[in-house]
Amino acid sequence: RATTPCITSCKMIAKTIGTAHTSTLAGNPCGPPPKSVFHFGERRQRTPALPPARPVRACARAGLRLRAPVLTLTPARTARACGRLGWSSVESYVAGILLAAGAGSRLGQPKATVEISGEPLARRGVALLRDGGAQPIVVVTGAVAVDLPGVLIVHNPGWRSGMGSSLAAGLAIVPDSCGAAVVALVDQPLVGPDAVRRLIAAYRAGARVAVAAYHGRPRNPVLIAREHWAQVTALAVGDAGARPFLRAHPELVTAVECGDTGSPDDVDTRADLERITGLAALGGAGPGRASRDPGGAGPGGVSRGQG
Repeated sequence: RATTPCITSCKMIAKTIGTAHTSTLAGNPCGPPPKSVFHFGERRQRTPALPPARPVRACARAGLRLRAPVLTLTPARTARACGRLGWSSVESYVAGILLAAGAGSRLGQPKATVEISGEPLARRGVALLRDGGAQPIVVVTGAVAVDLPGVLIVHNPGWRSGMGSSLAAGLAIVPDSCGAAVVALVDQPLVGPDAVRRLIAAYRAGARVAVAAYHGRPRNPVLIAREHWAQVTALAVGDAGARPFLRAHPELVTAVECGDTGSPDDVDTRADLERITGLAALGGAGPGRASRDPGGAGPGGVSRGQG
C-alpha cells in the first residue's frame, strides 16, 4: 500500500506515453517489493527524463528507491507527455534572442537605437519576444550598448564580421533550462508576437526547427531546438546566420504560417523607416515590399541585417 502513490504516478506516465517497462523496487520497508513498476527513461541528447519529482517524493516517503532507468524517451515525446499530465520539463522553456548588434550604416545610426513612435527598436524587439511567450530574453549588442531591464545582454566584440557571430554569441548564453530559442531581428518591428506564439506552439507539438512563413514564404522569426545549436553555430559564418543549417536540413524545418500576424519588412534605409513608421501608426503591417529574407538571399532562417 505504501507504494501506491508512486505506482499510480508511474502508471499515469506509462499510459500517457503509451510505453511501459518493468523492473523492481528496492528498500520496501513494508514487506516484499512489488513484482514490477514503471521506471523513468534515460536522457537522450539534452532532454531530461519525465519529471520524476512526484513519484520520487512518493517513493522517498515510502522508503523506496527507483533503480536504473530503462525507458528511452525522445525530446518531442517527453514534452508531449509532460504537457498531457500538466507537468513541466526543461523542454517547456523557450528563450528569445534578439540580434541587435549592427551599425545601421545605411540608416546613419545603429538600428537598436532607431525609434518608431518614440520607442527604440531594441525595446520593441524585446516586447515582441516576451509578449510571444519567450523567456528569458537575450539581446546581442555590438555597435552600441543598450540599457534594457529584465533581459540578458551579451556584447559581441566580433559584430563587424556579420550576423553569424551574433547568433553564436546569443545561443551561447541561453540558460540550460531552455530547450529551444526563438531568434528575431531588431530591424523587423512589424513582426507580431503571435508569430512567436505559433513557433513555440509548433515546438511544443514536436517541431525541432520552426520558421515563420508569410503567405508561404519563410521569413523571421525562427525557432531552433537546443540539440541543433552546435551545428547552427558551426555553419553560421559571416552574414549567413542560420541559413546554411536550414538549407542543409530541410527535412527538419516546419513552416508556420504567420501572414495574418504581421510583416517581416525590415528597416534598412530612411525611406524604409518612414514607410514602416506609418504602417505601425496604423496598427497594421500592410503588404509591404519583399523584405530581406532571414536566410540571406533566399528562403531560410535568420541572416543578414544586423546593420
